Parts: sequence; structure tokens; C-alpha cells
Amino acid sequence: MRSDSLLSRDRGALIDYRLPMSHADKKVSPLDERIYLVQVTQIYTRSNIGIVATILNAAVFVFVMWGQIHHWRLTVWLVMLLLVSFIRFLLNLRFLKEHDDDRDFLRWGQLLTISLAIPGILWGVTAVFLFPIDSVAHQVFIAFVLAGMVAGAVGVFSPLLPVFLSFSVPALAPISVRFFTIGDKLHLGMGAMTMLFGILTYTTAKRINAANRELIVLKETFADQLEERTAELASTNARLRHEIEERKQVELALADSERRLADIIDFLPDPTWAIDTDGRVIAWNRAIERVTGIGKQDMIGKGDYAYALPFYGEPRPVLIDLVLKRDDHWERRYLSIKEEEGMLIAGESFHPAMGSDGRYFASTASRLYDAQGNAVGAIESIRDVSAAKRTEQEREKLIRELQAAIAKVRTLSGLLPICSSCKKIRDDKGYWNQIESYIRDHSDAQFSHGICPECRKTIYPDIEFSED
Repeated sequence: MRSDSLLSRDRGALIDYRLPMSHADKKVSPLDERIYLVQVTQIYTRSNIGIVATILNAAVFVFVMWGQIHHWRLTVWLVMLLLVSFIRFLLNLRFLKEHDDDRDFLRWGQLLTISLAIPGILWGVTAVFLFPIDSVAHQVFIAFVLAGMVAGAVGVFSPLLPVFLSFSVPALAPISVRFFTIGDKLHLGMGAMTMLFGILTYTTAKRINAANRELIVLKETFADQLEERTAELASTNARLRHEIEERKQVELALADSERRLADIIDFLPDPTWAIDTDGRVIAWNRAIERVTGIGKQDMIGKGDYAYALPFYGEPRPVLIDLVLKRDDHWERRYLSIKEEEGMLIAGESFHPAMGSDGRYFASTASRLYDAQGNAVGAIESIRDVSAAKRTEQEREKLIRELQAAIAKVRTLSGLLPICSSCKKIRDDKGYWNQIESYIRDHSDAQFSHGICPECRKTIYPDIEFSED
């Protein structure tokens, strides 16, 4: 019987299978109750064998005793035994047909004790009403039959000692008393042997009962442990299934998030790529495909600084690597570099392998973190600033040229002390200088000498000069 069915009903006070039926009010533990339920079931499932043995032994008994006892006595005894056997058979059928949840095991245990006490009494009365006084051989036969019935009862009824005793005591006690009553040595010996046999069968039944109970305890406790472990495993499996389902949902959400992130990166206007902590490319957008001429399918999964080849013509650390691991040697290769809020921002970097004159890029790189704050990679975005850089260079060149030109231009300013007669100019040191010498020293002007028309007429009045 399964332990879960045996525990399906709540019975507060069942008899202790180790006590006589008069102790039915004794409270027992749940384990003892379950043992009792199993033992009652064991006896009912085996009782049909005992019924068949009873009928066969009764037939043999009547056949042997037919010439020694009045026929009507044998007939009445046999009919009564057959009737009791039939009732027992009907009880067995009823018990086996009932569902475990509908069985009242206390009532069935009481019926079992009563139904076995009656055939025990019927077998016992053979020593009173069917006892052949004049035939010792037939007396021995009766003792033999009763001993055989009790011996058979050991195997069938020993699960419950009260049930076994309800059959064996009324079966053996009368024949023992009858032998002792006759009083001769033979009958005294036969009575003693019968009593000893009863004691030995009881001892055997008790040992079988103890072994059977131990086996039931092992099965029930094992069933409890198995049920408990099964419940634990079921709970663990349910939890694992829930965790697996949650993990699947997280993985799906992560995959969806990664897909959206990849789409976002792919459509960024600036050339952008990302790597994991091992330096393998995990994102390579369309803009950088156009800049480098290398497709995504040829770059995703590549490591060993493969992404530096289009920019420098050699595999080497670039800004995306430096944001994961700083390196002064490679940082000095940049025109300018600085760190802001955990990001390395390169103001300018020159890439001679890009185009005939090389190209200038402004780059920004940052680490990538997971939900726990662990660095899982890095991302870099670049912008072509070659036109702006060359415009700036041209502007700086023009400024330098203008500054050089301005440096060559020297002007005169302020009050100049000049002689009203000879027109000499006094310098800062108090010396009077010719006006052309002063101007030449204080500017880039050069003088060439000539004579104006008014002075020609004054100096050379006799010479006629043309107006050219």
C-alpha cells in the first residue's frame, strides 16, 4: 500500500497494534498509526489463503473423524466453519474493493479480530465436542491438525499479534486443557507439548511481527524521505525552470538590447566601432565602412589591432585600446590627448596612411560597462577634421606672413622738434640731425636726391630748363 493513501484520512485514536483490543483508547503516534494501517491491509490481502487452507483442513478432518464422531456433530461443525469462512471471504472482498480513502481501518481491524476469533473457537471445540475418547491416534490427529492451523496462522496473522492470538489461543487452549484433564503420562506429555508448541509459535509470530514492523518502518520512513526529497526536487526544479525562464527572458532582452544598440551604432553619422576586453571588434558601423573601405563582415570578430591598419598602415594600439589600458608611449603619438569623465578624448591625430596627404581625425573613446559596473569593452568615434585643420594651417600661415609684413612697417608719431631755418630734427638724445637721416633711421623709407623747379630758378637763374 502506498503511504500517501494510508495517510489520506485523519484518525485521531487508533488501537496500538502491540496491545490487546481492550486498549483501543491508547493514543498512538502517526507512524504507529500508519504501521497499523499497513498491517491490517497485509492480513486482509493474505486471508484468502487462510480461508482456503481452513476449508481443506476441515474437509480432511471430517473425512478422518467420520467413523469416530456422530455424523450430525461433524456436519453441524463443518457447516458452521464453512459459513464463517464464507463471511470472512465476503469481508475480504469488501475490504479489497473499498478505496483507501473510504476505509475505516479501526473498524476493519476489529472485524478482523472477531472474524478470526470465531473460527479459532470452532477449531478449539473439536477438543470438546469432536474428541474421540477411545482413539489416541485420532486425538493425536486432532492435535496435529490444530497445530498445523496455528502454524499456518503464524505466517498469515503475525502482522498483528492480537489478531494472531484471537485465533491461536482459542484453537490450542481447549486441546491442551483436555490432555491435562485426562491425566495419564501420555496425555500429560501431549498437553505439555501442545502448550510448548503454542508458546513457540507465539514467540515465532512475535519475531516475525517485529521483523515485519521494522520493514514497514523502513518503507514508510523511506517513503516519507522520498516524498520529502521529491517535493524538494520538485521545488528545486520549479525554481530552476523559473530561473531558466527568467534567464531566457534576460538573454532575449539582452539580445534585443544588443541588436538595438548595434542598429544605433550602425546608423551613427560618425565613424564608430567597438571592441570587447580581448580587443576583438564587436561593432563596425556604416560610416567607418565608408571611411576605411572595409566591410563589417570583414572586421567583426577580428583582434590584434586589425582596426588600426586602415589608419596607420600597421597593427598598433589606438585610442580605443588606451581607454582600457593607458600607455604613455602610444599616447605621445597623438597630437593632443586628454581625459574627461572617464573618456579619453584625442583633440587631433594625424593618419598618414589615409589618402595622399594623410587625414586628421578628432577621436573620442569610452569604456563600456555591464549592469554590475564591470568594464566589458570600449567604443571609439572619430570625425574627419582634415579640411578644418588645413584651413586653420592656412590661416596660421597667413597670420605669420602678415605679422612679418607688419614687422617691416615702421611709423613716425608724436611731436618732432624741427629747426625752422635749416630744417634739422632733434632726436631723443638732444642731437640735431638732417631730416632725411632722421626719417631713414626711424623708418624703412629711403631718399633719392633731386631739385624742385622753384629751387632751380633760385640756384640756377641763368639756365633755361624745360618743363619735363
